[in-house]
Amino acid sequence: QASLIHQHQHLKTVIEKAEDRVRAAQKKLDKIKAAQKEIREHDTATALLSDVAEKMEACAAALKVAEAAVSAIGKQDDKPGAEEEAMKAATKAASAAKIAIAMKLLEVKRFTAEAGIEAQKSLTQKQETLKVTNEILDELKGRAAEKRRS
Repeated sequence: QASLIHQHQHLKTVIEKAEDRVRAAQKKLDKIKAAQKEIREHDTATALLSDVAEKMEACAAALKVAEAAVSAIGKQDDKPGAEEEAMKAATKAASAAKIAIAMKLLEVKRFTAEAGIEAQKSLTQKQETLKVTNEILDELKGRAAEKRRS
């Protein structure tokens, strides 16, 4: 009977040590999972920001074309309706950028890592830039109308 008690205590000690190792391994696994999630979120945020950057570049390029078309009104190289087409293209590019930013903001809000916070800051800055672009577009529309009247 003493032998059974001794075996039981020995097994209990072995099991406790194994449980401690399992808990330590689980903690390590949890840390690895958290790190992987952070890396995934960072990669996703980078891809989202790249997509928005492309839309913003297209918007800036369309704005330059619109500015050039408005400046050409009344000059020799003035093509009737060119500024209207350029303004439409710039407005369409600005709308596409606005939609992309809004969608990406929703997506990064679910991120938990620092990458999500940084992406939100960057997207908010791009929203502000887009507001300025829209103000410039409105000004160009006014200038174009004024030039066409004179």
